Amino acid sequence: MDLNYEILKHFVMAKIIEEEKIPVYLAEAKETDYSIEKFLVLKGIIKEEDALVALASFFNVPYSDIDILDIDKNLVDKFSYDYMKRNKFVPVSMSEDKVLLIATSDMTNANKISAPFIEAPYKLDFVLVTEKQINTYIDSIVAVIQTSE
Repeated sequence: MDLNYEILKHFVMAKIIEEEKIPVYLAEAKETDYSIEKFLVLKGIIKEEDALVALASFFNVPYSDIDILDIDKNLVDKFSYDYMKRNKFVPVSMSEDKVLLIATSDMTNANKISAPFIEAPYKLDFVLVTEKQINTYIDSIVAVIQTSE
């Protein structure tokens, strides 16, 4: 199964791209290091929010604005800010039944995000947010830390 092809087919169903453009998008995106949805956003073909709503449906995860998430700062402090920014995620909360909620802008990166949790005694759940929101959130934490030093 070609995940990029399947995502593009889902984008067609969501009516944000045209089916006949799929081979062109696949070929052009292959020449970049970007995920298929980021490639389409950077090229101005689709809006990031439209892509995330469709991806949320595709991966069967919720889509949210990071500002409405109740982010546990103690969880965030357990990770390097560079690691979170590079892998496009922010840990949000741990439920009583040991489910860690992670905000991410890239579900195709879930394996890298999950790597530190392989041995962890809990499950992971994801919520999609925009990459800009992730970067802004992490940058704001770093700015607060630098200001207090």
